[in-house]
Amino acid sequence: MRGLLKIARVLRKRRTKKGALTLASPELKFKLDNDSQNPTDVSEYRHVDTHFMIEEFMLLANVAVAERLAAFYPSFAILRRHPLPKQKELQDLVEQLSKFGFEVSTETSKKLAESLDKADRPNNPFFNKLVRIMATRCMNQAVYFCMSTVDAAEMGHYGLAMDKYTHFTSPIRRYADVLVHRLLAASIDIQSLSNEMTDKFKMGKQCDQMNRKNRMAQLSSGASVQFNTYLYFKNLQGNRKDECHQQAVIMRITQGGIYVMV
Repeated sequence: MRGLLKIARVLRKRRTKKGALTLASPELKFKLDNDSQNPTDVSEYRHVDTHFMIEEFMLLANVAVAERLAAFYPSFAILRRHPLPKQKELQDLVEQLSKFGFEVSTETSKKLAESLDKADRPNNPFFNKLVRIMATRCMNQAVYFCMSTVDAAEMGHYGLAMDKYTHFTSPIRRYADVLVHRLLAASIDIQSLSNEMTDKFKMGKQCDQMNRKNRMAQLSSGASVQFNTYLYFKNLQGNRKDECHQQAVIMRITQGGIYVMV
């Protein structure tokens, strides 16, 4: 395990050198009351070195499979791409960080990654994490696609700085991975492909459907977190006679309200 961890660190260093972004998105976990199922505690999910070790080898597997499928089935292979960031949001990030004295370059993912590394306050890890969260919100959604439907220049994964990428490692929870497994099995002569899987038009429609379902699942997950967070603070306030004080940083002010990070 320690040997694998050393290799994972080398792989991570190589990705970063190519321009892979280190982003952040807060993951919350709730402790629920056995009877009412109301949240009684909320905390942030902590990642440790073994999580990063698993992630690196999953990425390596995904890239290896993507390259093989692209070589064997350039017409109907199913890959995953990550488009360029949202330009308006990215420019807003540049302007916000400039107020703190940080210069952000956005020409390439490598330059953006280097700029984010420099936007660092050694004694303020919360600020550093907020920068990564803000950068994450500038990103477009990664999507599945059929190879023949996208120009070669747009097939890459911006966030990971990879030319070809797919989802191969979670067939128990993603239909995209099931399709990729079938393609891989055919490429090594374990099984043959159905007529539908060799039809690039049908595979293109299937990718559209997977992208819709993936987006719906993400929205559902986010709404669940928001709802349970609301219940937690509502119950916390109701159980105390004094005021409920929590430190927070204002992220954004709009006509409809204020976005804060607690």
